[in-house]
Amino acid sequence: MEKERFYDILRPMECFAGDTLPTFEVMVEGVEDLTGYTMQLILTEERYPQTAALTKTCTAAETETGIPYFAVRLTTTDTASLLGTYLLTFDLTDTSGAHYRKLAGALTVLPCGGGV
Repeated sequence: MEKERFYDILRPMECFAGDTLPTFEVMVEGVEDLTGYTMQLILTEERYPQTAALTKTCTAAETETGIPYFAVRLTTTDTASLLGTYLLTFDLTDTSGAHYRKLAGALTVLPCGGGV
């Protein structure tokens, strides 16, 4: 029997150091207004998951039809100094200050020259 989880799992991703990734757009189900909510993208090295290698604040936005979501993009500057496999976690903080792991997955950053 699969263990119950309270967050979604992203499929494993790869990029090269210095790449800019597409924008991540994260919906928050059951929330009509993101006022008072925050979300951070946290990257930790797979072998050192207790220490953040990168933390980036997500921006609240709305679709054309008014559905709220958080957006964040890893840019060239963000990925340039990364190398190896990282745990990618989207941490949601609600209006009461409680934290929730909204999404999690793995990001492997390869050397820019393509060699492994």
